[in-house]
Amino acid sequence: MSGKKKRGGMALPFILASAVAFAAVVAFAAVLIFRKEEESKPPAEDEYTRFHVFNEEERGVYVPTGYNIAFPSQTDLSADELKSEADALVERCVEAGLNAVYLQVRPECDAFYKSKIFPVSRWLSSERVLQFDVLDYFVEICHAKNISIVAWVNPYRVTASSATADDLPEGSPAKGEYADCVISYGGKLYFDPANPKTRALIVAGVREIVDNYEVDGIVFDDYFYPYKVYETDEHGNDVIAVFNDADSFAAYGADYENIGDFRRANVNLLIKEVFAAVKEADKKCRFGVAPFGIWKNLAGDNGGSATRGMESYYDLYCDTLAWCEAGTVDFIAPQIYWECDSSVASFEVLAKWWSEALEDYDVDLYFSHAAYRYADGDFTPGEMTKQYELSKALPNYRGSVFYSFAAFRDDLAGICNEIGKLKIEN
Repeated sequence: MSGKKKRGGMALPFILASAVAFAAVVAFAAVLIFRKEEESKPPAEDEYTRFHVFNEEERGVYVPTGYNIAFPSQTDLSADELKSEADALVERCVEAGLNAVYLQVRPECDAFYKSKIFPVSRWLSSERVLQFDVLDYFVEICHAKNISIVAWVNPYRVTASSATADDLPEGSPAKGEYADCVISYGGKLYFDPANPKTRALIVAGVREIVDNYEVDGIVFDDYFYPYKVYETDEHGNDVIAVFNDADSFAAYGADYENIGDFRRANVNLLIKEVFAAVKEADKKCRFGVAPFGIWKNLAGDNGGSATRGMESYYDLYCDTLAWCEAGTVDFIAPQIYWECDSSVASFEVLAKWWSEALEDYDVDLYFSHAAYRYADGDFTPGEMTKQYELSKALPNYRGSVFYSFAAFRDDLAGICNEIGKLKIEN
């Protein structure tokens, strides 16, 4: 018994030690397996870090997709053909020293991406079938080249050409739930900016993009309330056609003395709500607008510019400075599409005016340049360099965006080499 006890007394510690060691090994292995599984899992949504590309000086290019202006070259291309054109586009941007692509993903009430809200764009597929997610691919190839990708959205335009409700595709919100928000003007269809349902739709559409794609920004262009259309009255005179939002003014405009202030307030509210939605989805994603280049023409002490053109404040009901003051945009990129020596609206005059106007606002100022005007000698060679040299001397200038990629694709007036030689300031 004593020997048995002795053997038992020695065996028990050995067995216990072995068991502890084995358990430790198993536990360690379990930790390794757990860690490996955790590392292979996608990060939690609130921990997800997006890929963002921001440069001190923006050197961007607009890529219009409507009417196949710059991309794709035609409707109904195969996935391989779309990839090939997109690859060539980004390579040309690299060659020209561009660091941001402003891709038009919604030219009208449609989408160049996977959407549960808008139908596939007719300029991508005549059958409205998404066989290739254009935005997803551009995000991938732009980021691979350290190029920002900004989703360009046209908010209010339902159709870019003359159409009726019967012409809209199945699945269009303008034909279904939001049909009561649509106004016909000049033969084209627009969402009524005064209708709260319109704002909800536009905000949801922007949020869908930011939630599902690693875009670096969202940008609206200059189309808000529609550009004026003229018609002939009963006396044979040309008069401005009426945008029929009288019912909306009666329903929602009690706090406004005139319809102009009411319309500007509607646009201001949209900008505010879109900005909030973008920041809620991703604080680092930037939201901006590329408004028409003239805010107001100078008249007395109204603070306008020394120009003689259409005014976005009065004609499109866009008060860009109100957005800057309210802090509801990260950047603006006014479309200054005139030459430096224009007698109507000089690029130099407007660039200086915008720089001074943004002096007290924490908003980045980019200038949108009309590179397309190199076609047919409308601009003389070197105009873009002249505009850039003038711009970079201004205290609040942060970059340039050129319209459009078609000018770089066709290398109008040697623009690729011209822009490529300009040094980006970091």
